[in-house]
Amino acid sequence: MTAEFVSNVMYGEIVEKVGMSPFRIMLAIQNRYGYEMSYDMAWRAKQLALEKRFGNYKDSYHHMPTLLATIQARNPGTVIDIYDYINKKGDHVLKQAFWSLGCMIQAFKHYRPLLCVDGTFLTGQYRGALLTAIGFDGNNQVVPIAFALVESENSESWLWFLKLLNRALVEERQCLCPT
Repeated sequence: MTAEFVSNVMYGEIVEKVGMSPFRIMLAIQNRYGYEMSYDMAWRAKQLALEKRFGNYKDSYHHMPTLLATIQARNPGTVIDIYDYINKKGDHVLKQAFWSLGCMIQAFKHYRPLLCVDGTFLTGQYRGALLTAIGFDGNNQVVPIAFALVESENSESWLWFLKLLNRALVEERQCLCPT
C-alpha cells in the first residue's frame, strides 16, 4: 500500500473534509482494508490528494500575479503591486505582493480616522510574512483595507507596504473622488 493509492481511494473524503486528520485516514484504511498504515504515510496521502485538487505551493505562487491582475481588472480602483525576481534556475520567485480592493479604499473615507497595521509570519513550505492594514467602521467592526505578502517582516518590507498603503488611500482616493 502506498500514499498514492491511499490518496486515490480517499480523494473524495479528503477534499470534502480538508481538515481531516491523518489519524482519521489511518482509521478509514484500517476499517476498509485491515491495513495498519503509518502516520507519515497518511499525512503524505492527504497532501497528495489536496495537491491533486488545489495544486501545490509552487503553482499557487506562480499564479498569484495573474490572480491579482484579474482581481484588479474586475474591481475598479484596486491597487496591486508585485515584486518578483528570476533566480539562478530561471524560475520567477515572488518577493513581495500588495493588494487593496477598490471597494476597501472607497469605504475607508467612511471609517474612523484610525488605521491598525500588523504582521504575522507564515508557516508551511514557503516562509514569509503577511502584513495587514485594517480600519474600523462606525459600528466598531474591523474592516480590512490592504494586505501584502513579503519575504520577512523587516524595515524594508514595512516601508514598502506603508508607501503602497499611502498610495492606495491618499493618491488613488484623490483620483477616484475629486473634491
